[in-house]
Amino acid sequence: MSNNEATTPDGAAMLDDLDAAMASSEAKDKTAAQSAPPAPSEPEAPAIGSVTLAQLPKERRPNPSTVCEVCPASVWLASPKEVKCFCRVMHLITWSTAEPNQLTNCDGLALASED
Repeated sequence: MSNNEATTPDGAAMLDDLDAAMASSEAKDKTAAQSAPPAPSEPEAPAIGSVTLAQLPKERRPNPSTVCEVCPASVWLASPKEVKCFCRVMHLITWSTAEPNQLTNCDGLALASED
């Protein structure tokens, strides 16, 4: 037997080594896929930033929602009959149960965040 014959694996051994390498690679890929973060789902509704709003029953909160619900410049007031939002940037009532104004965008949010 020559030196080459003793160190060269036969065809079956080579296939076994290749199968083992592929199985190891597939196991690593499966582990990586399992540890990957889940795909993002639908965006969540903004969290209520007001203690007053959070304490009110859902039926007394703005519906449809308004940007004022999460704005740090908004001051929410509640009485037994009415809910109001006062804007500290614009100095006016932006929402009330009597006049529900659905503001969807406002630069006041950015201005209030700068403070």
